[in-house]
Amino acid sequence: MARVRNIKPAPRTAVFAEGSHHQDPLKKRDAFDEIWKLLARRYNPAKEIDVFGFSKPQSTILSPPPGLRPSANEQPLDILMKRACDQARVSGHSYDRIIIAVDAHPIHNALSKECRRKEVEKILVGLQNRKILPAPFIEDVNRLLLRYKMGPYQLAKTARVERKRRRAISSESAVRSRCSIEVLVMEPMFEALLLCDESGLRKALGLSVYPKKGWPNFKRLSKKPDREIFMPACRLAASAVHAKVRDSGIDDKSKWALYILENLDPSSPVWTHPILQRLQLLLS
Repeated sequence: MARVRNIKPAPRTAVFAEGSHHQDPLKKRDAFDEIWKLLARRYNPAKEIDVFGFSKPQSTILSPPPGLRPSANEQPLDILMKRACDQARVSGHSYDRIIIAVDAHPIHNALSKECRRKEVEKILVGLQNRKILPAPFIEDVNRLLLRYKMGPYQLAKTARVERKRRRAISSESAVRSRCSIEVLVMEPMFEALLLCDESGLRKALGLSVYPKKGWPNFKRLSKKPDREIFMPACRLAASAVHAKVRDSGIDDKSKWALYILENLDPSSPVWTHPILQRLQLLLS
């Protein structure tokens, strides 16, 4: 009698992204969840991902500024991540990679000004000090923090050592899996990547020509491009598009972002935006 082999499912990637889940009761879709899964399918179709939303205060709690008292309603980000890992294990699968996607704006409460490097360090130091995550991920947090403290020469030397180590591991008969954690800082926020193709966004909104009134200035430098540029443009979408998006209050950014991504031209510069280039690297 043939022996039945238990094949373990391939490890998945957990994406913790700054933003909120909203279930559309009619379409039975979660636009926030669908956005990240759409991007994952584009850049690595073989990779299964799970998506979890979090707020800026949930990441700030990891390394709070002096005097800040966390709200009882805000679950720290590392607690959310730990519970996701535990639930995955109960469900029979695991995560070999965690991606934390955070908006650069609004800035971390402990920072006096916007700084991508400092934002990443604050998150990693918080994860390191609290040690809530499973040990393999904490080990990778330590590795990342060490890299951030190195100068250019040390960093290049460490990269060469790391490449040799990986080649040695890949040459072994049984390749060992290593848990990794990465931080993706989206400057100034996720919606900014949709604004790099003004004509493509306009066409996705069903507009053959620019509206005579109300169209926002896409060249404007804004710390809040979602509220000052992106959503004002969405309000002017063709009536047929409004009917498809089903956002009567014009306040659900995820619904509009998902619709635009689904209707953008494949050659749009959005797909090569630095945020998505970084995401593609992290998903590879």
